[in-house]
Amino acid sequence: MKPFQGCNLKTHKVIVILLLLFSASGCALIRPQTKHRIFTSEKYFHLGEKLPDNILNVKSRLMTLAYSAQMLTCYRIVCKGILFDYGVNEKGVVEFIATEDVKFRTQNGYAVKTSYGEISEVLKVTTKCEPGWAYYIQLDEGWSIGFVIGHYVTERPPKDDDRITFFFQRK
Repeated sequence: MKPFQGCNLKTHKVIVILLLLFSASGCALIRPQTKHRIFTSEKYFHLGEKLPDNILNVKSRLMTLAYSAQMLTCYRIVCKGILFDYGVNEKGVVEFIATEDVKFRTQNGYAVKTSYGEISEVLKVTTKCEPGWAYYIQLDEGWSIGFVIGHYVTERPPKDDDRITFFFQRK
């Protein structure tokens, strides 16, 4: 598969319409400035793991976009000083993890605000596009790097001066 394959204007329009429908139906996408309960934990939670009942017993009004067309209930949890968004299914099992926290670092040393130009050329050629969601690069360590670019979030392929927006894992 070629990098950036599958991103075109028609697809973007469809995704924008879907997002407008979601927002009209009362679903909220996570925004850093949103005031919602943030939990704390001494441990990290992993994909496939159920969140503890003391967290799940508090109804979350947050939703996160885990794929370009999948919303999950979201809990914001600070684990060891880093804020994570955990997307869970109806049983409370983690299916999506994301962070925009500047303190987070991958094993390769990548962080939010690292530029696309600083990423190795070997990884750059694996850049994929999920229209209306993000451009991303999957790392060997289990995390993926996400780039949100432009008004339509996948408006164009990343350029060397674009910065990492978030990191994520998903099932």
